[in-house]
Amino acid sequence: MKIHGNKFQKAGIPDLLIMKGGRAFFIEVKIKSNQPSPLQVAVMKEIEKVASVPCYVIRSLEECDQIFAEHLELE
Repeated sequence: MKIHGNKFQKAGIPDLLIMKGGRAFFIEVKIKSNQPSPLQVAVMKEIEKVASVPCYVIRSLEECDQIFAEHLELE
């Protein structure tokens, strides 16, 4: 469940945080040609800069599979 804009969650945080075996990355899920909001882009850049955790925008299961395979070495 995605909770939008409450006092416990910073606005603009990507939809998913994936962690396994000491590796982590964020995924923002969009449909078709939708783009992340300027706030989402800024937050993802901040996460990548400060925490050195990659952030991705995906629009398909194929993109998700590719990112998982690259980062989590799934077969």
